[in-house]
Amino acid sequence: MRACNYLGYLYAKGLGGPQDTEKARDIYQEACDKGTLSSCASLGSLYQDSGNKDDARQYFRKACDGGLTESCSFLEVYSDSKVLQLAGQGDLQVRIFAACFLAALFALGGLSAVSQQDDGPVLRPKQPRVKQAEATLLVMCDIACNWKLDGVAQGLIEAGASAKTKVGPGLHLVAATTVDGLDQDQRSAKLETKEPTLVSIALRPVREARIKIKEDARKEMELQQREALRRVQEQAARELELREQRDKEQAAQEAVTQQAETLYKDRHYIDAIPLLEKSCTAGNSDTCEKLGSVYEEGKGIPKDYSRALALYSRACDTGNADGCNSFGAMYDIGRGVAKDDTRAAELYSKACDGGSAKVVMILAR
Repeated sequence: MRACNYLGYLYAKGLGGPQDTEKARDIYQEACDKGTLSSCASLGSLYQDSGNKDDARQYFRKACDGGLTESCSFLEVYSDSKVLQLAGQGDLQVRIFAACFLAALFALGGLSAVSQQDDGPVLRPKQPRVKQAEATLLVMCDIACNWKLDGVAQGLIEAGASAKTKVGPGLHLVAATTVDGLDQDQRSAKLETKEPTLVSIALRPVREARIKIKEDARKEMELQQREALRRVQEQAARELELREQRDKEQAAQEAVTQQAETLYKDRHYIDAIPLLEKSCTAGNSDTCEKLGSVYEEGKGIPKDYSRALALYSRACDTGNADGCNSFGAMYDIGRGVAKDDTRAAELYSKACDGGSAKVVMILAR
């Protein structure tokens, strides 16, 4: 029958072929009926796993009473088992002591009268799952939110509503995000098994804070833009004012120059001198050259060659070709300065390059 016990075990476990618990039960039944205690215990395990506790207890007892101590541990009720029979009808403490003592003897092989038979493997009953303690979690959001528990999405909670779930006791992380995904917050919660734990997440203050930050940033940006625009406008106004001032001064200077040249042309030299001075000082090279001729030739005033040389030099340096010609002539004839043909030639050449008609006539001579 030992071979039958092994065969039943193979069918029960699905080893070497498909699992067939019905076939295994038939084989174990036959072997158990013929005294194979391991098969009786395995048959009890099959009944136990199928939910038939009465038949399971019957075959566990049969194997236990026959000396298969492992089967004794499968029994849910030991009131008439081999262990308690051997322990007698003493009180509960004596029975427990006797059961422990006998189990120790069986493990050490010290009790041959009830030693376990070597009939092959015993099919153990499946261990029932122990239901773990659970805690109740209630989650609320002040506005509609999608929430997560320990990083796992749980779904939508409408504004003012709540979600309820069972979780293991301990520390958990609850996170919530608004439906538009713009605002979020999270809370840690330590759950106990006694009372439900409420986690309330206020997303409205988070949203209001975000909107305020955004609004403040917008206002700051507008302020900076207005300030930048004001600076640009002020700069443009200053530039316009300066341009208008320059235009006004230029117009006034042109009027002075025109009046000075008119007086010079009409030979009103005394009246022209102060206007020529003003125009020359402002940078008009033509009036510098004309004023130089007034001082050189003594037109209405005493001659002043030094003053004439300075005015011709200024006119020449600022690009007046006639001024260069007159300056060269002063060196050519040694008027107010030592005669210097080389310097005169240089100035005549510069006047010629500048397009002076006077020097052309001098060179032609």
